Amino acid sequence: MSAAFIIYAAMALFAYGLLSKRLVSTPISGPMVFVGLGFAAHASGLIEPIRLTGSGSAEVLEFTLALLLFTDATKIHVRSWTADMDLPTRLLSIGMPSTIVLGALVATLVFPSIGLIAALIAATILAPTDAALGNAVVTNERVPIRIREALGIESGLNDGIALPILLFLLTLGEASEGVGLWSLFFE
Repeated sequence: MSAAFIIYAAMALFAYGLLSKRLVSTPISGPMVFVGLGFAAHASGLIEPIRLTGSGSAEVLEFTLALLLFTDATKIHVRSWTADMDLPTRLLSIGMPSTIVLGALVATLVFPSIGLIAALIAATILAPTDAALGNAVVTNERVPIRIREALGIESGLNDGIALPILLFLLTLGEASEGVGLWSLFFE
């Protein structure tokens, strides 16, 4: 890591700290700002792309992704779900599988050559919503608290529900290419 990059990162964090309160009222989120700053740093030559082969970076990135995916679940107020289980339960048990099925249908219509398993994989990846995308709804006081809490619960748990489905579909995809289904699934 070069000194120029460290200075760039420190300046970016400082600038974001100064502007973050103003950004709350805009559709621009913190991750969007930092992705843009990462692109700018790469374009200017301050950073190079991460090489995943043989460096241990893949494991670190996978661990980071797992932490990010499941941190939403820690923000769930269990009391609010137990008080009103109807809506979040329907969102997770009916809405999410329906979204996956309809997404797979659209994927097969748009990309007819990919096959059913690949369409289901794409739909499963795209089905879980993130509360950051619906932040305007979740934080809007005009939206009933019941709806806001249900959406918060759904977005906190959907990644954890979609992951086993995705892993199973990936296993099926590998098995269709001749690899043993059960050995892949348990691996």
